[in-house]
Amino acid sequence: MRMTALLIFTCLCVAMALAGGRHLSCQSLIQAPEGSTVTLQSRLHPGLNLSPYTVDVRKPDLHADDNVVHSYRDRRDHFDPQMVQYKDRTTLNHEDLLLGIVTLQISSVTLSDGGPFRFFVPKMKLFCVTNLTVVSKDQQNRTKRHDSTTTGPPPEEEPESEDRGAETSAVLIIVLPVVGVLLLLLLVAAFLLLWKCGVIEKCMRMLRGERQQEYERPRDIELQQRK
Repeated sequence: MRMTALLIFTCLCVAMALAGGRHLSCQSLIQAPEGSTVTLQSRLHPGLNLSPYTVDVRKPDLHADDNVVHSYRDRRDHFDPQMVQYKDRTTLNHEDLLLGIVTLQISSVTLSDGGPFRFFVPKMKLFCVTNLTVVSKDQQNRTKRHDSTTTGPPPEEEPESEDRGAETSAVLIIVLPVVGVLLLLLLVAAFLLLWKCGVIEKCMRMLRGERQQEYERPRDIELQQRK
């Protein structure tokens, strides 16, 4: 196991040395709707001017001798080896090549364009693969219809059920007695406080005095009449 791991590590080191310690990276998966223009891209790490280098983009799932999507060499595009289905549909960004970026646009994508695309720099022996998924128009329409049904007007509020009314009645039955008891306690506390302050006693005396005066007034009137 150690010998195998050491051998793999040595091969990787040799490959990186031959490539100048660089590697090419691609986005693993790209999704595009049918009929749109899709952008496929790969990047060289660390960056390097790729304009003097040969760059090929191929479809590895097709026949090896006839799978060229776009070819760039001698600082210009070469369309002779290009597949017929990609004629006048591909555009390579030459300015991005100065930054070590391969940017390829494919217009009017079809379902047959779906699958892997392989970016390859032969002189550096570097490559990476990105997969394109093309969404059909029927699937797009189904998705739109589904979205329209799920984003309809909000449902009307349902009226309160009988259970909620029963719950409210139960709450009132519990709360009202408690409130009554609290009010009674407050009244008793207020009475005791007034009694302690002598207010109740004064009121009782005043009431007794008024009653005595009312009792004495008729007797005075009778005495005056007799005289």
